[in-house]
Amino acid sequence: MTGGRNGNGCCQPRLKHFPLETGSTNMRWFHLSVILLLAAATIVFAVQNFETVTVTFLRISARAPLALLVAIIYILGMVTGGSLLALLRRTIRGASFT
Repeated sequence: MTGGRNGNGCCQPRLKHFPLETGSTNMRWFHLSVILLLAAATIVFAVQNFETVTVTFLRISARAPLALLVAIIYILGMVTGGSLLALLRRTIRGASFT
């Protein structure tokens, strides 16, 4: 943001306008395609693997369908990945303003 003066001598913030690049639209479609491809592969894997499996972690065992475990891990990955990206964006924005 840069400051400017209006007719009354008072400062008003002005926003910098960045033109929309044509490449950014193409990248959005590419990212969306990759996400949809990974989601489709996960769904196909889950549908083809309905057998019950035993998962052991720190001496705790649980039996559940493999498809359910894949879905839970996929959702946990999306949540943690999104949180990490949000944290990194905030950190980078905070560093650029100081």
